Amino acid sequence: GLSERIVREKLKHLLELGLIERNLIKQGWLGYIYRAKNPKEALNSVFSKMEELLGLLEEEYKKIL
Repeated sequence: GLSERIVREKLKHLLELGLIERNLIKQGWLGYIYRAKNPKEALNSVFSKMEELLGLLEEEYKKIL
């Protein structure tokens, strides 16, 4: 099976990409519930990350030239 560390890293990565959302729960203990975002929201998030990255690459390219 997968270790807890690997699962936490994967969830963190998916959160950073904006593909899932995290909700704090209190049911005798504190924890998080992770849910997938709807496909339209997830795609918008991925596209905005790509645009941001392309902008950074463009800036670096202009510095080199």
